[in-house]
Amino acid sequence: MFCEKCGEKIDSNMKFCPKCGTPVRGIPEETIHTPPVSSTKMNQNNKNRKTGIITVAVIAVAVIAAALFLFGGKSYKTVIKQFIDATFEADAKTMMELIPKGMVEYALEEEGYEKDELDEMLDEIEEELQDSIDAMDSYMGEDWKVSYDILDTDDVTGDDLDEVKDTYC
Repeated sequence: MFCEKCGEKIDSNMKFCPKCGTPVRGIPEETIHTPPVSSTKMNQNNKNRKTGIITVAVIAVAVIAAALFLFGGKSYKTVIKQFIDATFEADAKTMMELIPKGMVEYALEEEGYEKDELDEMLDEIEEELQDSIDAMDSYMGEDWKVSYDILDTDDVTGDDLDEVKDTYC
């Protein structure tokens, strides 16, 4: 089992977490089962497609923050917070709105998708996000919270900035 507050591994016979002191009320890790996934729901083609979309989104987050900050938009911290909030609300449309239009079009083209497929892809991403959130809720309880730290940033200037502008604008 793990502490629901700090994540420390704890024995099932403990009453309190040895790291943070939180009372133990969880269920043992060996009793947690994930529901089986039907073969029709996740065929290989859809899995690759979703993986490609999510990969593009993750890569784009770093560039989004830099681009919006550099092009006079919101601060990168605000954009990252909004992106994370939207992720844990299973709101793929809001996540996508945070990405500059030129970057979305570029990513779609690079991955071989048509622009008119975007709404369908966003619906699929929202379903996957909601499934993940539901799994976290069933494992950790509905009162779990997300926290994050921005560990590093890079300044993009000069030729590197020009290259970003040329690529996505």
